[in-house]
Amino acid sequence: MRKADQRNYTLGWYVYQVFYLGFLLTNIFPPKLSEEDLSMGKRKSRAKPATKKRMDKLDTVFSCPFCNHGSSVECRIDMKNLIGEATCGICQESFSTTVTALTEPIDIYSEWIDECERVNTYEEEGAE
Repeated sequence: MRKADQRNYTLGWYVYQVFYLGFLLTNIFPPKLSEEDLSMGKRKSRAKPATKKRMDKLDTVFSCPFCNHGSSVECRIDMKNLIGEATCGICQESFSTTVTALTEPIDIYSEWIDECERVNTYEEEGAE
């Protein structure tokens, strides 16, 4: 055998062949990458905060249950003394009640209407 036909395969040559084969395979058949793999090395974007829905403002002026004049009852809340007051600007009727931190003007007006209905049903039962 001639020396030219003999090949001296060392460990380095085998390592080179393995890496070269791996390089060829990854270029011919690239692996499927997920979203996480694609975002590696990039800055992570912050999620945009959710937009807050604006609540419609509730009415503070109502119609009077005694004189039926529209938009004549004004509700005021005094948080210092915890008193809510509904007053008619036409017939000067008024209603006061205790309030909490969650009380709205519509709550005061609703309590006034409920109280009027309660008094009317009591008078009707007493008249019979």
